[in-house]
Amino acid sequence: MKNSFETDQETIPMPAGGKIVLYHRPDHKNQKWQARIKIPAATGYVIRSTKKSDFYEARKFAEDLYDNLNVKVKSGGQLKSPTFKKVYEEWKESFRRKSKNVRQFDNYTGRIENYSLQYFSNTPIDTIKKKHLQDYESWRVKNGIYKTPSANTLRYEAVAIKKVFDFAYDRDYITKPISIPKPSLETNVRPHFTRKEWNLLTRRMREYVKRGKGKGSRDRFLLQNYVLILCQTGIRCGELLKVSWSDVKRSITEAEEEGVIIIVDGKTGERDVVPSNPVFTRKYILRMLDLRKDELGKKPPPHEPIFCHKDGTRIGSFKSGFKRLLDETGLLKNEKGERRVLYSLRHTYAELRLAEGVDVYRLSQNMGTSPEMITKFYGSHSKNVRHYDELTKRKTQQQTLLIDDE
Repeated sequence: MKNSFETDQETIPMPAGGKIVLYHRPDHKNQKWQARIKIPAATGYVIRSTKKSDFYEARKFAEDLYDNLNVKVKSGGQLKSPTFKKVYEEWKESFRRKSKNVRQFDNYTGRIENYSLQYFSNTPIDTIKKKHLQDYESWRVKNGIYKTPSANTLRYEAVAIKKVFDFAYDRDYITKPISIPKPSLETNVRPHFTRKEWNLLTRRMREYVKRGKGKGSRDRFLLQNYVLILCQTGIRCGELLKVSWSDVKRSITEAEEEGVIIIVDGKTGERDVVPSNPVFTRKYILRMLDLRKDELGKKPPPHEPIFCHKDGTRIGSFKSGFKRLLDETGLLKNEKGERRVLYSLRHTYAELRLAEGVDVYRLSQNMGTSPEMITKFYGSHSKNVRHYDELTKRKTQQQTLLIDDE
């Protein structure tokens, strides 16, 4: 077959009707040999640049490529592999039909569409090897939409990408499973508060709230309770902001005192969170409930967020308010000069609970993470952990709304 876009054609017959055609492209200044390969029992051609100027080197490259493609076709593979984008779209539709967890579906597809789909889009999926995935990781670190991704974020994204490649293997788009490199987890833990510092913060926080005026008084009051509940529960900052009145349930402690448990829906799904002191946490939530009843003249709707503006809309963040609080109380940085953030309260909860002897497994369930993560980040206390059957002893758990009690 003579092609006007090919010059210096050299045809090399191969067994069983196969063929290699080497040629130059007249529109290219760099005269590297191109190869057009026909494999027996396969439709279409494979066209590649040999990246060789010497004919014999180009011929050897083409013959090696021919042998590899021939073996691939004979073992059931395809001559022209679908692109990463096409395989992703097939996987997405299959996953959508089978998945019962909408949040998980959105999480996986969002992680892929934001980055790896852009990077690999039209790349044939069977040409993506470990080296390309390592190159992608380097690209991903430098091209975050909002910020540089943490190692933990990259690991979650690797899990999502692996599902696409597993699907490709099941559909025979690739000949063997592929391993996705996972970066090692960072071990730098956000600075927490020691027991002494925490006691100091709670005292100074009361003074901070009293100094508030006008709208600032309400904001400081809610921030105070937000901070107290975070450190009592180890709930993630975003998880607590999503909690509504209907998510707060009554519990009875072993001492026959009324407390609460909080139902949160986080990255690991829905879970019941037991505060380290359910009685105190109940007190914090009840005083916020009293505030809302005064503002509304009635009980708030069950599905209203417990941390809300006066109009009932959810508060987006306490980040700036917490920084001001720590600035004014002199606790923004620890003795090493490391800056504390809201997430430091989750770390404080874990450190204090481990120091008090709570079992790592029980603690990880309460925090919505794995025992390995607890050990990884808080290993200094794990040697002294005593195995408790419960985070907090409580006799019964009433599945009734706290708000119904008032």
